[in-house]
Amino acid sequence: MNYNYDNQLGLACITDTERNIKVFAPVARPGQRYEATIAYTMARYSRSAESVENLLNEARGVDADKRLHNIFYNYGHGSVQGLATLSVCFEGIPLWFAFYLFNTMPLGAGQERSTRYQKMGDYYRVGNESYDESMDYLFSAYEELYEPTREALARAYGVDMSDKRQVQALDARTLDCTRYLLPMGARTSLGITSDAETWSRFISDLLSNQFNSGPDELYSTIGHMLKQLLGGCPELEAQGYVAGAPGLIRHAEARHDLSASLANMARAAQSSLIDNMRDEYYRSKLVIVQEQDCDIVGNLALLLQNDLYRPALVLSTGRRLLATLREELTTWRHYDRLPTQFNAPHMYMSGYMDVGAARDFNRHRSIWRYFPALTNVELLRGDTGYTLPLYVEHLPIAKRYREVLDKYYETLDGPAIQYRIPLAHNIRYCIGGTHKHMAYVCQLRSRVGGHINYRVIANEWANSIAEVNPLFDLTHIIRVVENGRDEFLSR
Repeated sequence: MNYNYDNQLGLACITDTERNIKVFAPVARPGQRYEATIAYTMARYSRSAESVENLLNEARGVDADKRLHNIFYNYGHGSVQGLATLSVCFEGIPLWFAFYLFNTMPLGAGQERSTRYQKMGDYYRVGNESYDESMDYLFSAYEELYEPTREALARAYGVDMSDKRQVQALDARTLDCTRYLLPMGARTSLGITSDAETWSRFISDLLSNQFNSGPDELYSTIGHMLKQLLGGCPELEAQGYVAGAPGLIRHAEARHDLSASLANMARAAQSSLIDNMRDEYYRSKLVIVQEQDCDIVGNLALLLQNDLYRPALVLSTGRRLLATLREELTTWRHYDRLPTQFNAPHMYMSGYMDVGAARDFNRHRSIWRYFPALTNVELLRGDTGYTLPLYVEHLPIAKRYREVLDKYYETLDGPAIQYRIPLAHNIRYCIGGTHKHMAYVCQLRSRVGGHINYRVIANEWANSIAEVNPLFDLTHIIRVVENGRDEFLSR
């Protein structure tokens, strides 16, 4: 590891030189624990009638980070963690890890490198020859099909090459299509801002992760990097770095007891539920995987929380299974976050979509998003196939896309499967929320200018919502024309 702090910029960086990954923490006021000072000032409202001017002056005269640490760890008031806002930038991480990050930190506000406005040119390496061959194959196809795709789209949609705006739209749409050939191991960059509580839990998630860490333990490595960066470490402090609120981060640890709890529930579900539920209707709603995987718990949680399925499920589920679930859930302490599956709303959409579209929907903080493959990447080995970009699906060049992907899928296997899959790969999703929030996402994501594949999905969701709740019927204002020239050229 390489540690560097730029006092002029107020920027701390830890570089994993082996993996060529960098994690940065920009500091608002170099040399000061500004984030802790602000958090402690706001926390003081709970015990003081003073105005913020006096509280801030008080906070500057004490060790605010130490006070926050005492409030949280000695008194158990976790709310103070949410008052400290911290920002982190990641560079060189694979697309899959960025996908996982946005899903695991649902309240984080962030921006990731776009596949639309720039070409991707490098991939994350795991030290495996067959893996490198897979990456090289997809990147070669990504490069080779760019110009033919651009020419095919220009002809099909009558692009006026003398019109700068139309050419810009053409270039963006071309990358919208060729990105489907990119592997999820392609390197990306992103910046995300969230509170200390979310960062602390995310670090624990990374350190505890048993299914997605991959052959080189990337997840746990980044977990340790984040803990050093946000919690403080001698290597950076010797260069003058002062972390914003280290007392709220430094005790983040792996929670293997939670992983064991999920495993217990999975075993109970495997032996009690699946063996007794022969009805194809219910089996089609569950992703049935190997016993060691905890995803079965997620699917069970989804069904038990849904008004439509719950009554029959409770009747067909043995009391022993339900008792096991209750027993395990009661062992989770108040500041332990249940897996995202247990936050399922009463209304959600479930099906398959390409990873490219899933990445875009995954960034919506107003809705609940659950992708089983993020629980266990081995689910990606399932025969779910791929989806082509709809702008080329009806064109002759689609044959070349299919040739590339069909040949690739014949040998799609090996370690680090989560990085090998292309953005065209179909994965299962469960996405939901209130009718209001789902209607908002449908309206936003169906607008002209977005990727056509997720626009079509949003349009289908809008039609489903209209059938259930006429109050949020948006079908009169949501119109998606898959191969329309005007929509193709509009940005």
